[in-house]
Parts: sequence; structure tokens; C-alpha cells
Amino acid sequence: INAIYTPFSILLFFESYLLIFYLRQSTTFYIGKQYEIIALILIRGVFKDMTHLDLHAGSIASVNNVELARDLEAVVLVFALIYLFYRNSGIQSGKALETLDESGLGDPLRRFIRAKKVLSLLLLGVFAVLSTQSLIHWVSDSRSIQLDSIKLMPIVDPNTVFFDHFFTVLILSDVFILLFSLLYTEEFPTIIR
Repeated sequence: INAIYTPFSILLFFESYLLIFYLRQSTTFYIGKQYEIIALILIRGVFKDMTHLDLHAGSIASVNNVELARDLEAVVLVFALIYLFYRNSGIQSGKALETLDESGLGDPLRRFIRAKKVLSLLLLGVFAVLSTQSLIHWVSDSRSIQLDSIKLMPIVDPNTVFFDHFFTVLILSDVFILLFSLLYTEEFPTIIR
């Protein structure tokens, strides 16, 4: 069950790339992708919790089992929120996103779109650098560990390899999007969305 953690980490990596891709097209879809990433993190955590499941008779209320149940409830709740978010936003899939003709837009909205495109390119560069740096660090660490002349691959938490740093950068990019939205409008409900 612990081996399933790795494919979900790869899926999470791919969703992080899609998050950058959709930033330049739609802020709404970008936010939806963030919810999807939260769901993947929770699902990945469920598989990790399943390795600590207590299956002894009479242990249904053990700490590990209760933690698994809470994580499963959180996954269902986040899926429901994602469904409601996409249904209320009017965007059902990435196919619904079409390239926007910027010629009929006002200057503030064009500046906001350009700022998002520049931010998306910067995030792509950070994504590439962090990916390469994390891969090199992981490979060098795995080569340095030896036990009785037998090379062992270390068990590495994927969060410490890439995701911690990248998600910190994403939080900063969300702050920049908030600031860029001030170029478009000064209406508080629109900005805080």
C-alpha cells in the first residue's frame, strides 16, 4: 500500500505543472486546480494512513483507524467542494477554456492577463529549476548511502524533495495574482475571489 504513495506523488507533480499551465488562461480554473491538488494530497495521505491501520479485534476506535476515517471524510468533503466550485463557476473542464481575443478588452484587463502570463512563465522556470535541483539532490543522496557494501535506495519523503519549496512559491504567486488583480479592478469581492 505504501508503494501507491509514489504514483500519487507523480500525479501531484503533473497537477502542479497543469496549475502553472492554466494560470495564464483562467484564474478560476487555476483555483480549481489548487483544490484538485489538495484532494490528491489528501488521497495520498489516506494510502499512507492505511499502512498504519490497526486490524486487531476490538481496535476499531484506535488512533490510527480514527485518523484514516477522518482523512477519508476530508477526501469526500473536498471532492464535493470541487464539484460545487466547478458547477458554480461554469467551467466544467479545461476544454471549456478558449483563447480570449484581447483586442476588445480594456487596458486594465489586458495588463492583468499579461501579468498572469509573465507570472506563469516565471513559475514554469521555478518549476524546472526546483525539479532539476530536487532530482540531482535525490540522486546524490541515494548514491551516498551504503550499508555493508550493498547500495540501498533511501526512503525519501517526496514532500521534502520538491513539494515543500514549490508550494511555498505557489503561495507567493497567489499573493502576486491578488496584487495584479488591483491593476484590473478595485472592487473588493472581485479581488478577494
